Amino acid sequence: MSTLRDQLITKIDEYISQTEEHANGIIPDAIKKSDDIINDAKKKSDDIINDAKKKSDDIINDAKKKSDDMHNKQAELKKKFEIELKTIEHECEKEIKILKDKLEQIKKNFGDTKDSSIITLNVGGRLFITTTFTLTQEDSMLKAMISGKYKILKDKDDNIFIDRDPDLFKQVLHYLRTDYYPTTENRNEFKNELDYYSIYHDLK
Repeated sequence: MSTLRDQLITKIDEYISQTEEHANGIIPDAIKKSDDIINDAKKKSDDIINDAKKKSDDIINDAKKKSDDMHNKQAELKKKFEIELKTIEHECEKEIKILKDKLEQIKKNFGDTKDSSIITLNVGGRLFITTTFTLTQEDSMLKAMISGKYKILKDKDDNIFIDRDPDLFKQVLHYLRTDYYPTTENRNEFKNELDYYSIYHDLK
């Protein structure tokens, strides 16, 4: 009986030893698998965080670039506007000067008309009635005729006679009255007529 009992105890001890050895083998393996799972999860978590951070940085950089581009465009538009504004101001100053000059001329003309008188000219057989002021605004042949510094001819009615084309003289008189060139197809003939009377112009 003692021997059988000892054998049974021995087998039980062997079984317990085997069980402990098996358990000792399972636990480290389970711990390793658990560590692997944790490490893998941590790695995936780090990858997700890094990817999210990269995307966030890309969004911020893109927004910053768009903001810089918008700022540059605003600066460019501001510079262009300032240039255009200066150009407009310069043109306005020129126009104002022209208007002031014309106003001064009008004032001068208004003041001089009291000393002006009506005069009739016979140009190529056609009579033109105007004022001495109109004919004497510039140092021209007409002014010399009126002032007596130029030898003149007179018709039977004592009108100054000028042997020139009356149609062209009509255009010359229009220019002296308005300071504007008349609309004409005979621009060269009109220019030659101004030259004949020594009237200043900028026609070419």
